[in-house]
Amino acid sequence: MVTQTSRLRLLAHRGTGAMVAFRSYLRLLNADHRRALTRLLAGEHPLGVQTGRTRRIAREDRGCRFCAKRGSVEDEEHVLLCCDGNAELLELRRVWREDALMRTGRVELPGHSRTLATLLWGLSERKVAAAFGRFVFEVFALCDRTAMVR
Repeated sequence: MVTQTSRLRLLAHRGTGAMVAFRSYLRLLNADHRRALTRLLAGEHPLGVQTGRTRRIAREDRGCRFCAKRGSVEDEEHVLLCCDGNAELLELRRVWREDALMRTGRVELPGHSRTLATLLWGLSERKVAAAFGRFVFEVFALCDRTAMVR
């Protein structure tokens, strides 16, 4: 079941309503950005939390390739919302955050900008879905270009 695996956390918590329903992010015109969001939801992405799972590395040993902070698991929230160990990553996040705030008229992102709620908002808020898709796509590309810390 979707709700019983940590790999599908975003999918399991993406909101109320039918589990199988058409989602607005599927309307994104850019196929690469749409695929990036689908990969994020499905847990099929280049983040250490997933790549370490396939290599049978203990979750607590799946450290962040960008900051290598002790105890920082390279998961969705850490890389997309919290990590400060890479200048390009920080700039990608800054651009997405400013765009999202401008498009919605908000002063701050939901979940204090650092939680699962923030990621779910990026997926569900129609006004920011395209920018969020671009952000996730670019972060995944950055991950692909950056070697894991071991």
